[in-house]
Amino acid sequence: MHLFTYGSLMFDPVWRRVVRGRYRSAPATLSGFRRWRVRGESYPGLWPGSDTDRVEGVLYFDIGAADLAALDRFEGTCYLRQVHDCVVGPAVEPAALYRIRPGSGHLLEAQPWDADWFAREGIAQFLQRYRGFMADDAGA
Repeated sequence: MHLFTYGSLMFDPVWRRVVRGRYRSAPATLSGFRRWRVRGESYPGLWPGSDTDRVEGVLYFDIGAADLAALDRFEGTCYLRQVHDCVVGPAVEPAALYRIRPGSGHLLEAQPWDADWFAREGIAQFLQRYRGFMADDAGA
């Protein structure tokens, strides 16, 4: 299964701490969704938008079952894994993604999430705050 990532998992220091395998990846675009800040957090959530809305992210190819299970645990109960088509270069690929569950929209702020801000300021806080949930940090 391919996986479209649009938030913290786009960043290699987070990705490598959650999964054990090494996967090919490529920039990708998802249509019909918007990426919002999650209230009180440094990471985003996806919420359905209009047909013209686009989210830029990273597509990881052929995720193994054990890593997919680790990703499910990492994302938790507020996120739902669904399959949607993503554009990768000239191709369209079906890929799993984690979006905020229907009925949980109240968790989102009315402010778009900024990947550049996360890269500059949010990632260090994120890695420290969620240290115990990440595979490489288990038992540390």
